[in-house]
Amino acid sequence: MIAHGAFGNVYIGFDSTTGQLLAIKEVRHGSEWVAKALQYENDVLEGLEHRNVVRHYGFQMAPDGSLKIILEYVPGGSLTALIERYATRKPPCGLPDSMVRFLARQIAQGLAYIHRQGILHRDIKPGNLLLTMDGEVKVSDFGCSIALWGMWSLSQCSERPPVAGSPRSPLYSHGYSAKADIWSFGSVVLEMITGRKPWSEFQPGNGRDRSAQLMYRLFSDRSARPYIPDDISMESRSFLDLCLTRDDKTRPTAEQLLDHPYLAETDVFDFALTLNETAPSPTGAPTGVVHMATTGSTRAEEDVIEDTEPQEYFQRWNDSSSSDD
Repeated sequence: MIAHGAFGNVYIGFDSTTGQLLAIKEVRHGSEWVAKALQYENDVLEGLEHRNVVRHYGFQMAPDGSLKIILEYVPGGSLTALIERYATRKPPCGLPDSMVRFLARQIAQGLAYIHRQGILHRDIKPGNLLLTMDGEVKVSDFGCSIALWGMWSLSQCSERPPVAGSPRSPLYSHGYSAKADIWSFGSVVLEMITGRKPWSEFQPGNGRDRSAQLMYRLFSDRSARPYIPDDISMESRSFLDLCLTRDDKTRPTAEQLLDHPYLAETDVFDFALTLNETAPSPTGAPTGVVHMATTGSTRAEEDVIEDTEPQEYFQRWNDSSSSDD
């Protein structure tokens, strides 16, 4: 097993025809809406093909009712592991500036692609950004995504997927757009630069106590945003200022950010040595032979508040509060 979450585990397998290594996400579901959500996600993701987006190859229904989601295997681990490796050094630090730019450009390319396809990710964070051994970034985990042409939001962040246009839907509540992904992207870049999670001053709390602190801050100060340190380059500050503006109307698109000087010129790295210690090893992990089918993946982790755009966070708070009643 290489990962686990609320709805299942992820194993390494291989295609019996080609021998290609695959990630097999075994999903346990106990309700009809989860099964429908998985099928919807398949409809959203089966046509996506971009070097910076994890490929979704198919799914299989097991006799016990569990679903096996077939994904591209990305051996370098997540961006979280890379950030933590630098953050635990003495003294702790963020990633080198040239490395941040190199990775950030690829994330922007992946976002620009899925936005062109009419898909909003809604859960951009380091744990959902995977790395190959060559340092190629793969946007993954579309379990909270919205297809603007689809019937309903794939949201496991609340009790059930809301119908688009309903009062519980972000599309209805505040005109959710791709600009929220840009806020999350900026939060990821900030974490790469500093080695610390955004809003780290709220870290001592947990659960709703911590959420309530941040909610109060965001409601009481409409200009509030994560702290950006003074000792960073002018280009990186300019970039973060654009991504983390609270006014989503002035927040740029992913396509526009690709033209920003911070991302315009990036170096190429040999990531093999850098990622070697952080990558999950297939040695000894459960494996299986897979015959290909067609579908996508499902989200299996809790939302991370630090990276969520304020308006979207307010909606998720309201949704979860309604579910608790």
